[in-house]
Amino acid sequence: GYLVCESRPIVAPGPARPGDRSAGASQITCIAARDDLTHAEFVARWQGEFCAAAIECQDTMAYVRNEVVRPLTDDAPDWWAIVEETFPLAALTDPEVFYDAVGDPERLAANQARLFEAVGELIDLSRVDARFYSEYRFDTEFLVDEQVDKFRFMEENERVISNGGRPATAQPLLLGITKASLSTE
Repeated sequence: GYLVCESRPIVAPGPARPGDRSAGASQITCIAARDDLTHAEFVARWQGEFCAAAIECQDTMAYVRNEVVRPLTDDAPDWWAIVEETFPLAALTDPEVFYDAVGDPERLAANQARLFEAVGELIDLSRVDARFYSEYRFDTEFLVDEQVDKFRFMEENERVISNGGRPATAQPLLLGITKASLSTE
């Protein structure tokens, strides 16, 4: 894990309804600076032109920037920043949507060039780790495919229903005596 300094230049739209997927497609990207940059130079560029280019050249629905202050675990990779971005779903397959230039080939070329330049001046492209993910909102505290005692399950659903939420669904699981005794709290 990491200790980070977080900023939110673009705040995500309101949360999805319980049980629904959040709007758009999200990615989390871990980045390292080019070798020739000091930490101060990296931060100045990242907070300056890079941030402006990212906002102005992409159709971004949410933008969270985490400057890594220091790792909290010994085995944490040496990342300088962790970025969370959310884009419209169409941006995954349509560059015009991603680069906020639908129907405008000149703007598409200009936005691509500006963003590529900003990235090249800041990031060590051999050290980037980007992952796409989807967010879902649920009212219960259970994880998908989590095995829970039926009494805990019923208590949690009663709590959720009394608060106007949507209860979890489940299927009973019959365990042998050894597995049942090992999974008892």
